Amino acid sequence: MKLIKPSIDYQNEFKEYALDFKTVKEEYYFYYEEYLNDFSAYLVRLDEIEKGIKLPKNWSKGKTYWLIDNKNKVVGVIRYREKASIEYGNIGFEISPKYRKLGYGFLILNLLCDKLKKKGVTEIVVTCNVDNHSSEKIIIKNKGEFINQVFDESDKIYVKRFIIKL
Repeated sequence: MKLIKPSIDYQNEFKEYALDFKTVKEEYYFYYEEYLNDFSAYLVRLDEIEKGIKLPKNWSKGKTYWLIDNKNKVVGVIRYREKASIEYGNIGFEISPKYRKLGYGFLILNLLCDKLKKKGVTEIVVTCNVDNHSSEKIIIKNKGEFINQVFDESDKIYVKRFIIKL
């Protein structure tokens, strides 16, 4: 298992990953849908975000990584934002529906924490919806300490905020 930067070499595996969300009608599919026919545009957009180009208001630069299993399948995606927002913290991640409850959520967050620690990051904020008990368990298992709960005005939901000291 490893974290990699998104790459054209894994285009077919990423498409399979994105389509897994369509099968269960999850929101992540709609985020990825526009890029399935123009994968190079997706890679360009990720590069722009990493460089801080054309960022929407209140966004910060950030990096995206894919969790690749030993069969070279994309099983998860994790994003690191340099500046934490109240609602989204520094980290966002998701695991393909068919790979859930297998420990990949813990692993993807843990691998990114290790990577960030090596780069000198000392703490991160991770959030999850109040009713997302699986993500909450993953965050706590990665030494996340509850900070508070806030209301996300844009999505009209409550989110829990945790800090992980690296």
